[in-house]
Amino acid sequence: MKENSRILIKLLSKAIRNQEPDWDEITALLEASQIHWPTLYEEALAHQVHTLIYPMVSKLKNINPSLAPDPTLLSQWKKETQTEAIRQIQQVQIIKEILKAFYKEKIPAIVLKGLLLREYYPNPDLRTMGDADLLTHAQDRYRIKKILKQFNFIENKVSNKHISYINKNHPFIIEVHTWLSDSHPDDFSIDFEKALWKDTINISLLGAPTMALSVDHHLLHLIIHMKNHIISAGFGLRQLCDFVVFMEANEKELNWDYILRCSQQLQLKTFMISLFLLCNQLFDLKIPRQVTIQEADSSETLKDQRYLDLFVRDILDSGVYGRRNPDRPMSSLLIRYSKPDHPSGRFGRVKKMLQFYFPSSKNLSNRYPYAKKYPFLLIFAWFHRAFTNLSRIGKYKVSPQAEKLSQERVKLLQWLQIQKH
Repeated sequence: MKENSRILIKLLSKAIRNQEPDWDEITALLEASQIHWPTLYEEALAHQVHTLIYPMVSKLKNINPSLAPDPTLLSQWKKETQTEAIRQIQQVQIIKEILKAFYKEKIPAIVLKGLLLREYYPNPDLRTMGDADLLTHAQDRYRIKKILKQFNFIENKVSNKHISYINKNHPFIIEVHTWLSDSHPDDFSIDFEKALWKDTINISLLGAPTMALSVDHHLLHLIIHMKNHIISAGFGLRQLCDFVVFMEANEKELNWDYILRCSQQLQLKTFMISLFLLCNQLFDLKIPRQVTIQEADSSETLKDQRYLDLFVRDILDSGVYGRRNPDRPMSSLLIRYSKPDHPSGRFGRVKKMLQFYFPSSKNLSNRYPYAKKYPFLLIFAWFHRAFTNLSRIGKYKVSPQAEKLSQERVKLLQWLQIQKH
């Protein structure tokens, strides 16, 4: 791990707990590393945690001016933090009125992710939130659409698990989910979704009556969400911070027998243990006794520090949702459309490229549902896909860096046991 990243994580670890850092230690680290503040700022911005550490960084100009960021950078940082805080205030006010409208119309809605997690932070408005997530019943989608239209939201994207709405006046998105656990329901995930609704908690959020997941289901949802993102592109430090503040606030209320049983059924157990190991290493998060027992019973491979280091590198390289490194989107496509057991050399590369440009119906995205339903239309779907992406042809050029990254990420996903061998 580079020194800039190490210092960023140390500052974050204190900021999310509202603790004053050991300034002698921080000063010694800054002096020893010859920190380059623009690089640290870029990394914090890429992970959307720049706002969380700004109050702490701004104190350096009074503690040791020679080690503080350049005044121009600090001014830019301050302006960005203030702008983001104002945007968060505006967004939560919109959500507040929408939740009140849902309640008035008797539309059940469960608030998810950032809307709740921000409340665990010392200053909620400094925890950035790009969109708002709600879990609702599928049969309410037309009534929901009607209410959101009243607040200037229009339908944006539709998937098999959620519909996103974008505000015509603000860069603000609301994702309305109808399913959390898996894209392909089985008996257990169906029962799990029923349990989510049965075990909800009535709360008042931002002054509006609504519902939240139980702490057990909220933790499982956080893990599911991170798992989905690391498969698709990646996740960053902000998601780890969310995990840490949630765990430290709720550790005594969690039913570990239920959580471990569900994590096993949802194929999350290894990933969950790895998350605890990672957050313990980076943020000194206490690992629950029940998880420690599971770790002791797990294979030696899971305890291999080399893979944990690979996990750290992947998260730092990812940024908030896999957007930091320009090679990541292509590496994610290579992982999606090709198999991890390809032979090495030219033949293996040709085979990988053929599967990328001519994927099976199973690996095609949900934009081509007809090919999934009627496999004989697969050839037509390939032409459809090619025509659709003509304007983005540059993005479909496979660089050696993207290939190498995809190979590293396949190893990581296999270690986490969330990628099929």
